Amino acid sequence: MKNLIETMDQTIFKLIKELTFILKGFQNDTIICENITFRQFTILECISSYEKLKMTDLNVLLNVEKSTTTRLLAPLVRQGLIKKRKSNSDQRIFELSLTTDGKRTHKVALSSIHEHIKLISELIPVEKQENVQEALNIFINASRLCCKN
Repeated sequence: MKNLIETMDQTIFKLIKELTFILKGFQNDTIICENITFRQFTILECISSYEKLKMTDLNVLLNVEKSTTTRLLAPLVRQGLIKKRKSNSDQRIFELSLTTDGKRTHKVALSSIHEHIKLISELIPVEKQENVQEALNIFINASRLCCKN
């Protein structure tokens, strides 16, 4: 019985290691077409859902501290993809919006991501796609529960 558990542990460890490697590519590598990272795209995606988004709301959406949000936003502001302005109603609050170039970049990057996901999906047999999604959801939920304890 102990060998079976050790084998399962090793199998899960190898899967986690591979997933980490693949997801790290999504997280850190640039989306080739627009020279932004997946994390930066996520920020553009959050802001694109609103005409103006308060920086504090973005902190919540990203589930990060204010200082992390500031650090993540800086290159996007420098690239001219996001406007960061003090609110007219409260000068302590920053409001974020996409620039025209930011909207274009978001649209092109979104199309690129959709294409990438489509290519991955085409490599998974149709009859297995729901199983893969279910297994990933179970794994994610179990990991979240495990990390809360």
